[in-house]
Amino acid sequence: MSELAKNPDDAETPGTHLVDALVAAGLVERLADIKDRRVINLFLTDKGRLLGREMKKKAKENTKKILSTLTPEELSQMSAALEILRSTIGNYKDYVWLSVNPAFFIVDLEELS
Repeated sequence: MSELAKNPDDAETPGTHLVDALVAAGLVERLADIKDRRVINLFLTDKGRLLGREMKKKAKENTKKILSTLTPEELSQMSAALEILRSTIGNYKDYVWLSVNPAFFIVDLEELS
């Protein structure tokens, strides 16, 4: 969408195509901003929220399946590494993580036992 802001005459940006596809699929809706007509807000529809919950559930199931092959020692090492990663990411809390693969969730390793 930022490409559209840079190039307002070019409505064929990848972000616009993505939003168009999400709207067409009924996952998001566009609503004009009441205070600024130049702004278009995007909101998840009920269908979009449901799909998000389903994706999160599936990602968690897949993560459990993959991690179940690790030994307790390997899980402990991974847990320690993830804590370091979590604290490092916490230092960048204002950064928006748009490119994170939804299958990569930091799970509670105790859930595996």
